[in-house]
Amino acid sequence: MRIFLLISLSCWNVAAVLGQEVASANSGVFPLEAAFAEAAKAWPTKLPGLRLTQDPLRVSHIVGEGPDAKLVLRRIDSGEEEIVFSRAEWERACESAKIAPGDPGDLAALEWRSSTRLEAVLPGRILRADLEPLRVSELVKWPVDSSAHALSPDRKCVAYVREFNVFVVGADGATVTVTRGGYEDLTHGVSVSRVEFGITEGLFWSPDGLRLAFYREDLRPIRGYPSVELHRGPATSKTWRYPMAGQAGSRIAVGIYDQRSKQVTWLATDPDVDEYLTNLAWHPGSEHLVVSHVNRAQDREDVVEYDARTGSASRTLLVESDPEWQEPLSPIRYLPDGSGRFLRFSDRSGFRHLDLHASSGAVEQAVTTGALDVIDFLAFDPAEPDSFWVTTTGPDPRQRHLYRGRIKGDFVPVTTERGSHEVELSADGGRALDVWSNLETPLVVQVIDLKSGKKCAPLPIRTDPWQGFVGPQAKFFETKTADDQTMYGLMLLPKETKGAPVVHYVYGGPHVQLVQDAWRGGKSRWNLWLHALAARGYIVFFADNRGTAFRGEAWQQSLHRRLGTIEVDDQLAALDFVLDRTGADRKRVGVTGWSYGGYLSLCLAVHGKDRYAVAMAGAPVTNWALYETGYGERYLDRPFENEEGYRVANPAHHLAGLSARTLIIQGSADDTVVMQHAYEFVDACVRARAPVDLLVYPGQAHGFRGPAFEHAVRRMTDHLDQFVGRPSAPGR
Repeated sequence: MRIFLLISLSCWNVAAVLGQEVASANSGVFPLEAAFAEAAKAWPTKLPGLRLTQDPLRVSHIVGEGPDAKLVLRRIDSGEEEIVFSRAEWERACESAKIAPGDPGDLAALEWRSSTRLEAVLPGRILRADLEPLRVSELVKWPVDSSAHALSPDRKCVAYVREFNVFVVGADGATVTVTRGGYEDLTHGVSVSRVEFGITEGLFWSPDGLRLAFYREDLRPIRGYPSVELHRGPATSKTWRYPMAGQAGSRIAVGIYDQRSKQVTWLATDPDVDEYLTNLAWHPGSEHLVVSHVNRAQDREDVVEYDARTGSASRTLLVESDPEWQEPLSPIRYLPDGSGRFLRFSDRSGFRHLDLHASSGAVEQAVTTGALDVIDFLAFDPAEPDSFWVTTTGPDPRQRHLYRGRIKGDFVPVTTERGSHEVELSADGGRALDVWSNLETPLVVQVIDLKSGKKCAPLPIRTDPWQGFVGPQAKFFETKTADDQTMYGLMLLPKETKGAPVVHYVYGGPHVQLVQDAWRGGKSRWNLWLHALAARGYIVFFADNRGTAFRGEAWQQSLHRRLGTIEVDDQLAALDFVLDRTGADRKRVGVTGWSYGGYLSLCLAVHGKDRYAVAMAGAPVTNWALYETGYGERYLDRPFENEEGYRVANPAHHLAGLSARTLIIQGSADDTVVMQHAYEFVDACVRARAPVDLLVYPGQAHGFRGPAFEHAVRRMTDHLDQFVGRPSAPGR
């Protein structure tokens, strides 16, 4: 290695500005175009490829772009940097090994495995770089067009999915076909149950790397749903499987492939039982697999241990029930002490916490406590196996923090600065790379010594590309729900508020929190649009009603069986608070949101009557009987069990007196909220002679991308300008 440069932090903050040519010329109000920028060019970010290394005094990152890129080591105390190797040296090493070097940006994927070895997981392969001298090798390879893949713990084998079947590339490089007969209605190795219950993957290696568990989903019991695409060439149609509330769902099975016998064993679950199989977890000995069974009613969870050799159920570890719903999102985690004890998330305390269970499954004690939700388990401490790290809300639900817990001890915060922290732990458990911001602080990146608590001086960042523009004032507010609970909100205020028009942005559904103590309220392209609206003269606000995330079990479950009611009450209370405090024009208020936010926009428009001049609903659910089984039935139960709840929740049943100019925005290829929702609501509006417009985007799915997103945002902005009426403002 050789010395590259020694520079000050302040110089880096200027020289590493992302899009600095634009920022240096910025003037006027915060631009609408900010919402259309690539994610990497829309926010202040850490340096590309920033990684912890084995040296506690050094981090690594990428300097330069494309063919000029270099991997460098940086001392966190002095800022001194050394080149590890350049892109040109990487390409020469790849050429010597007869390996394609890949894209220039691939250098940012390199992670340190030792002080002289790095590895990068790239599309279809893992590359290893050994240093002094630089040598590149290919560890394992799989088809680039695979739909999913999973690496064995030793990273010598890979399982992948192609054409709905599972394959395994062994340590010898040979490929084994694990399943056959897969097609779009019979899938293997991918996520199942519409990605509910925390299911995001379908391949699960055992700790010893000798067995692979995988999902099989038979979608054929689900009634076929028709769709037609009309925007290209001759119209095409297809029938696909969409499990609607109250109707038949898919059938899930779990297989275990053994690399030694090359055989698959299926768990002895009952295919005739209507249930969900979730949260797969391997026992440390790799001889048992634990599966959570959630019944169709979603009010009971049985955690069952299976013998990996025979597939038979060994025992039921525990049973947990809840009269509202049972929704396990994370698998159990065995303690690293070999005792068979494990940690498991539970809401039994009223908040999401970790309990310690004996090897028998019995609860021994709570290991995290307090009026806060534990969001994610990160790792056990390799140096102190009775210690672990988690991310939590902390005492303020708008924030995110790193906490350290001990099995038989304390549970304390590691990050202390107000705001939202994202952390990466070092492999040895000694350090954390902490990336945080709050409403007033764009970004701080620092390394924390987890033993002493000492933090390094802030590392350089790529600064905010929109820092030269004049944006709105962001201000938190608090108001009360009908049952006297605190509801948090955020206002984006223009220079003049008296008589200004208002944009009420909503989501309001489970699993989501809009109000965050983070720069610009969090990394969302919608937040950038809202900032642009506020900078142009609108008062913009959003609030988190009862039913949203990270406020404890009672807060979330308060909407059970009554969607579209309690959220409306809370959001109208927030609207009244904002109007009272700002002196805004009560006749010029618009409401908008996407998905559940689109649904709630319609609910507010029909129940709020003349409070809103405009309602813009993106991909809204309108009839919950047409939505997914797992999600919809959790909150409303099945239609035949809660007919009144489904009727009340449908905004089309409350159109009398609707005065808001209503715009529905929908993608024709949306497989989350199908087009039928929009058609039903528009038809009801036509029959009720209610004002409605429908804007359809051909071929777009649930989340718009590229030109479609930009076009939709511009149309929504125009809709607000036309029917809410924007006062004159600089820059337009």
